Amino acid sequence: MNAVTDLDIAPLQADELAAVAALEAGLHDGGWSLQQFADSLANAHHHASVVHATGEVIAYMVHGIVCDEAELLTLGVAPDWQRHGIGSRVLDHLFTEARAVGCTQVFLEVRASN
Repeated sequence: MNAVTDLDIAPLQADELAAVAALEAGLHDGGWSLQQFADSLANAHHHASVVHATGEVIAYMVHGIVCDEAELLTLGVAPDWQRHGIGSRVLDHLFTEARAVGCTQVFLEVRASN
């Protein structure tokens, strides 16, 4: 069991793409590819964040913002770090960012298989 201390939520950097894509692949069948994460970094409407602990990426989130709406596009937490409230912290980060730019709604679109 990992202790949740000194979590750092920061913008996703290009040198972290492989780690995030590998984490996504281990969490979600048919999840995002490395290229999709890279495309999000290049998209002005997308915002990608990672959570660091013990020197590694342990969680990630990508959300989009258009006008006054935000949409959670993908989120994942490493298995060893699940059930520690990290997903909630990442969502709080999304809500704070969305409010700061004037968003009044946050959406989550879910696949039928999810």
